[in-house]
Amino acid sequence: MKKDLCNLGDVSFCFNLCNNFLNLLSGVIQSGRRVAAYTYASDGTKLSVVGADGRGYEYYANLIYQRNRSSLTFESAGFNESA
Repeated sequence: MKKDLCNLGDVSFCFNLCNNFLNLLSGVIQSGRRVAAYTYASDGTKLSVVGADGRGYEYYANLIYQRNRSSLTFESAGFNESA
């Protein structure tokens, strides 16, 4: 499923959003070129987002890694507070 967002008044921001079968964002296309790709697990958990330049983020449970082409660098971790 694609959603065309070209009618925002400025053609330079014209892009299409693509959704997967779970209706989650799977890609962003601008001027016919994919500028971002999203991947998910079968339960809808986001696994990664990667730009056309090969940079993005990888998600492993509550750990986030920054992706720079072929290398991963630890970015952050989420923690649950318990009383």
